Amino acid sequence: MRYVKLEPAEVALKAFNYFPEFKCAESVFKAIIETLAEKVGEPYSSIPSYIMSYGKAGIHAWDGTCGAVNGACAAISTVLEGNDKDVKLLVDKVLRFFLSEMQPAFAPEGVVPVKIPLPDLTCGGIVFKLLKKEHVGFDDEKRITFCKSITYTAVYKTIELLNEFLRSQK
Repeated sequence: MRYVKLEPAEVALKAFNYFPEFKCAESVFKAIIETLAEKVGEPYSSIPSYIMSYGKAGIHAWDGTCGAVNGACAAISTVLEGNDKDVKLLVDKVLRFFLSEMQPAFAPEGVVPVKIPLPDLTCGGIVFKLLKKEHVGFDDEKRITFCKSITYTAVYKTIELLNEFLRSQK
């Protein structure tokens, strides 16, 4: 495992700022892998973020898994070099976190997104619940801030878990 301790808020802010240009899955993956490329180099320098571009809106609007969660899981698998036991351990923690806490759990300083309990981890389930609760449309600023903050949260929690895993390996 080629990994160094990262600052969760710093990496998460990159993802927050990449969205909506790169959408959720790619923003999460890009922020983590790009930061590791800067600090570690290979193999991260050779991994293009566009491999996650399919993940937007629950896999190109097919209402699959939330792209932010999908991107986080892909980054975990990449960092842990596909080691099934370790990948499953961290992926399970990410998924449980998203389903057990009001989301988004984290946001950049000064950003106050609407928080909701997630009904499931599908993009449509999450976004529909927010739109219904807030009586807003898909292009509303509340939805955009919510999705940007879910993206931030996915990176923040993933970096916390990877840092913890790194400590446990020493």
